[in-house]
Amino acid sequence: MKKILSAIVCFCLIVSCFSAYGAEMVEAPSVKEKIAVVKSRIGSTDEYPEFNSNVINYNNGDCVYNFVWENTNQHEYLQISINQNNIITNYYKSNDGQYSQNPLFVYKPQDEIIEAAKSWFSALNPDIADEFVFETQEYTDLYSNTFTVNFKRFKNGVEVIGNNGTITLSKDLNDVTGMWLNYDSVAEFESIDSSISLDDAKQSFADKLGYKLCYTINYTTGEREAQLKYIANYDYSKYIDA
Repeated sequence: MKKILSAIVCFCLIVSCFSAYGAEMVEAPSVKEKIAVVKSRIGSTDEYPEFNSNVINYNNGDCVYNFVWENTNQHEYLQISINQNNIITNYYKSNDGQYSQNPLFVYKPQDEIIEAAKSWFSALNPDIADEFVFETQEYTDLYSNTFTVNFKRFKNGVEVIGNNGTITLSKDLNDVTGMWLNYDSVAEFESIDSSISLDDAKQSFADKLGYKLCYTINYTTGEREAQLKYIANYDYSKYIDA
């Protein structure tokens, strides 16, 4: 009995020390609700007899629920993070056989990989799946038994910068082994009807930010050559309001 009480006290101390940007623990009922949401999307977790969780509240109002299901005897685990808006932002399933000493040479058509990625992402995040465009990576690791697909968020046909991620599938496409997602929940997007044209934006860049004359070092001939070039007089943090 003393050992059990000691373990409980130790766990409480660890949880109370868990913080990030002003993190605080959330009441247990909300945790149960999030677990129910997760299980409704991924199915049973009975193969993992152990479970741990923590919840973080950030100063900007975001809240992240981190869940870990484990089977330590089999060295297997499943990690999932879901936010206050029921969006799963991280998913990772242990995969000891991810890499082989010999090339696997597993081929799947690109459209088949994309469709499988869409299907798995829709299972994890059914409410936002239609906002994303998926594309396979330019190369496939011959020694890996997984395919990785990138995705980007679009709204009104326009890319939402910084809202993207990847999803990793087994090479038979029958399982998802990993997914991470950056997603900003925004109540309203500006209409594109009143946006300026691309030509007007180019002109605004030239007029307001301008260009400067610089020397650039060219190595294409095998020798260093200092060549005059006009380059944009701004960094990538500058934008033109559309």
